[in-house]
Amino acid sequence: MECPIAEKVPSQEILLELSSKIVTKRQCRFNINRSAVWEGAMRGFQRVSYDPNLMISVKFSDDMGRNEEGIDLGGPRREFLRLLMETIARSAMFEGKENSKNFALDSTALREDWYYNAGRAIAVSLVHGGPPPNFLSPTVFSLLVDGSANPAVEDIAEPELLEKVKKIL
Repeated sequence: MECPIAEKVPSQEILLELSSKIVTKRQCRFNINRSAVWEGAMRGFQRVSYDPNLMISVKFSDDMGRNEEGIDLGGPRREFLRLLMETIARSAMFEGKENSKNFALDSTALREDWYYNAGRAIAVSLVHGGPPPNFLSPTVFSLLVDGSANPAVEDIAEPELLEKVKKIL
């Protein structure tokens, strides 16, 4: 018996379908300290009450715990998602040039499941109107979107290893 070939659904269709399922009348609240965005996001995503189908509502606070004034009509949510993408891009999970980062092997990130959580945060950003992960290399982006890629020698972030590979080539 032949196995049916899985249909490839374009990522844009998947994102549009997921974003159409967001319930705007109910909210999932996130309390975010600007100096600890990753930690606040992880607390929010790991709460039992978190539902990715609910609109995210963000309230920022400072290091002293004082809340910033304002009602989230979309601006604080987009600011939170922008800060979250920047935090992920600067993390030890990725290495390489500013707008061409590849995965790095970070034992703490593996142990703490941060790679999974970073992927989840990127998906949430895309579905909830935040910025895309512009920091990813074209190779990593292609792998995530298409499931295949043609890596280039220039994708190697570590200078010593890059030089050794270039010598071999």
